[in-house]
Amino acid sequence: MPSAVTPQIVSDWQLSKHSQMGVQCFVCHGEAHRTATDFANAKIPTPETCALCHAQQVEQFKSGKHALAWAAMKAMPTAHWQPMVLMEGMKGCGGCHKIGLKSEAEIAELKKTGAGFGVASCDACHTRHLFSAEEARQPQACQTCHIPSFARSLPTKVWWDWSKAGQDVAEPPKDQWGQKLYDKMKGEFKWAKDVVPPIFGSTAPPRDTSRETP
Repeated sequence: MPSAVTPQIVSDWQLSKHSQMGVQCFVCHGEAHRTATDFANAKIPTPETCALCHAQQVEQFKSGKHALAWAAMKAMPTAHWQPMVLMEGMKGCGGCHKIGLKSEAEIAELKKTGAGFGVASCDACHTRHLFSAEEARQPQACQTCHIPSFARSLPTKVWWDWSKAGQDVAEPPKDQWGQKLYDKMKGEFKWAKDVVPPIFGSTAPPRDTSRETP
């Protein structure tokens, strides 16, 4: 019984509208997963899975910027040179950019790494297995990625040029926080503190409400 192996998942589902509407596990996860040992056969839903019932919402999602988040991260040339801890397993950059559309091959690869919530895009905001629209509307859901500012107490690296590594610098320069701006093994970087992301700045585009469902 699933309730004996994954009771939290089952209890969340029992509280969900999916349960109230009679949407069973196999509707989203397929019928290949039958026992406690073949869990790897469970299909990870994609936005196309959700579109079977929520076509309008998925269409709105695909026409918005969130849908481009994964491709935007992968398109950055420097992303492929970053340490794995900053990128893989949905950590670091992927922790927010995971909401973007991904191919089934990418989802399968992420599943192997135990990526967790957000692999299927839709569950980045209304998480499994409640899939609560109310949860997705809460400020905390947006603040997971769209925080008002970051590095509030301690400065963090915001720019890194690996191509500058290898130079012999007797005394690497430091910034106003005492952080080194150069390292022979790592290259040149910049630090910042209490940074306001552009989405919260004056350059953020006005919100387009024309496609939103009341």
